[in-house]
Amino acid sequence: MKTTMLRVLPLVGCYLLLSCSKDEPETERPPASVVFELTALADTDSDFLQLDLTTDQEGTQISNLSATLMPAFLANGSREFTPDHIAFYTWEEQLSRVYLKNLQTGTLFTEIDLCDFSTENDVPKTIRSVSGSTEYVVLTYAQFPPGEPPEIRLRIFSRSTGSCQDLLIEDAGQGGVSDLLFQEDLLVVFYRSALNDLPVLRLVDLPTASPITSLNLSEDFQAASLNGDRLVLFGKDNTFGSFDITTRNFSPIREIPDFPVLQPGLFSTKFSGDRVLINYIYQQPSLFFAQPALYDLQGGFFELGGTAYLPRLQNEIEAETGDRFLFGAFDADPDSETIAIAYVKGDGSPQGGVVIADFQGNLKQIIPTPLVPEQLLIRNVRRGGN
Repeated sequence: MKTTMLRVLPLVGCYLLLSCSKDEPETERPPASVVFELTALADTDSDFLQLDLTTDQEGTQISNLSATLMPAFLANGSREFTPDHIAFYTWEEQLSRVYLKNLQTGTLFTEIDLCDFSTENDVPKTIRSVSGSTEYVVLTYAQFPPGEPPEIRLRIFSRSTGSCQDLLIEDAGQGGVSDLLFQEDLLVVFYRSALNDLPVLRLVDLPTASPITSLNLSEDFQAASLNGDRLVLFGKDNTFGSFDITTRNFSPIREIPDFPVLQPGLFSTKFSGDRVLINYIYQQPSLFFAQPALYDLQGGFFELGGTAYLPRLQNEIEAETGDRFLFGAFDADPDSETIAIAYVKGDGSPQGGVVIADFQGNLKQIIPTPLVPEQLLIRNVRRGGN
């Protein structure tokens, strides 16, 4: 069994939204047994807006995130958009700010100067990044003890307890932490070893801020993602394996021919059994860049979406509506084998919207939106009419 594992990085399901004209006809809706709750983000000249819509109802609910969260940005910043939350993280030197909205409950959370970090003056410190989940915020930073090498650390903040805990990443090199991946109480940390510059994945228990285990990988590693209790590892040589977090065992390495190249690091995606949601990349030059696809990891083949279907979808929509749609970002639900993809009209008008289709490019529904969204995701899937 090959245990020198690859390393994987995120990328699957881009997200983007666009607006639709109000007089645009809607196609037949998907079966009531599968209903998508969608969230889109739109940026106007003055406000950042959240758009919520569902495939079984007309109309769009709009929330002004600028007015509710009122984010004030520092020198550095990042934005997270997941089915659970939309969050803005900003930082400068030792000062950080967090602005988060739970998309499932609508709860707002704001924190200025996480863990009072800016007041600490025992040794010089500099924040490298801030990210999190709905429950935790993790601040990665470097501190510089006099006469000693810099230290790479994590400051872990729990929203439910208000506690702040520190974790030293003792073998992290000068590059520090490259990526973090959250799943409930589990954190996966990606960095390169200070000893040999090889990739390392460290698994951390967030409630206790303590290491679970570390995987010292080879240069074969490209990217990794989480599928329940399994850490799925992808290699540069079109192979994959997995690490069972519970049993601490590796699976055998398997070949995955024609699997798309992933960016190095950690990424979130969706799994359905042995199928993983990935991006099928179009050969360029092309009007399209990528489309959602399902790849069977055990079988080593594209099960759905392994051939270009966006041109067919575009032609079907044009034949039905008379409009030429240009597609943007997308999300997908592997279990129902359905995609949601944003579009803008080819005539340059400000109208756009969201198209619901399958992985063969068969049109199911066109949903108008009153604004031009920039990102799109499936926030929730209601099955069986519930």
